[in-house]
Amino acid sequence: VALDTPCSLPEVLSAASGRVKELVTNLQQFTATEWLEHGEVDDSGKEYRRETRTFTYLAGIEQTRPGMLSVDEYRNGAASLEAFPARLATMGLAALALIFHPYYVTDFEMSCEGLGQWRGQPAWQVHFRQRDDRPSRVLSYHVNHLGYPVKLKGRAWIAADTYQVLRLETDLAEEIPAIRLRSEHLAIEYRPVQFQKRRVELWLPESAELYFDYKGHRYHRRHSFSDFQLFSVDTSQQIQQPQTP
Repeated sequence: VALDTPCSLPEVLSAASGRVKELVTNLQQFTATEWLEHGEVDDSGKEYRRETRTFTYLAGIEQTRPGMLSVDEYRNGAASLEAFPARLATMGLAALALIFHPYYVTDFEMSCEGLGQWRGQPAWQVHFRQRDDRPSRVLSYHVNHLGYPVKLKGRAWIAADTYQVLRLETDLAEEIPAIRLRSEHLAIEYRPVQFQKRRVELWLPESAELYFDYKGHRYHRRHSFSDFQLFSVDTSQQIQQPQTP
């Protein structure tokens, strides 16, 4: 990071929160083509048992109650474990930027590491970690109908000019012995998507790469998204004069 450039954490968080809030306001529902690559990793680090999937991906964000947002996802019209390799569903990738939404940003300890860059673009590097005195509300594992909240830590690259989230990396702040989850590393890259019909630009996930050590197995998974389409509900009423028989 640049040693001679001071970083104002309150300013960066306020602007980034505003961008994520705009995303939720404009994004009711979107579809994309999703390409999934999955493999197991052996002790030497070599990947094997590679599988690929292609999905029609649909996601929507809604407020379920004050202070709480929910993301619903469907692949090929369903939300089923059977569609995923190893019966391990990767859900909620579109939601992780919500860490910076005003509803959730105070759940984390944040620090600005300074002005760096991502792919040649100046970006503020912000480190975050789940606070011990707040519930973990962003990510959880669901195993045998039981939920296991995940405490996250990680780093975000936030554009210095627009304050859009460019890249997000997360790791486990703590292991979860009850489900034998030893580690998880996730890296998501975002890009601007133009929707001409709505005349709006939204920053959406372009790719997500995931490594995790779960129940004695190590997996590597990559998601890629393209062909975005945006859907919204417009409410209007047209009143006409009744026709004369």
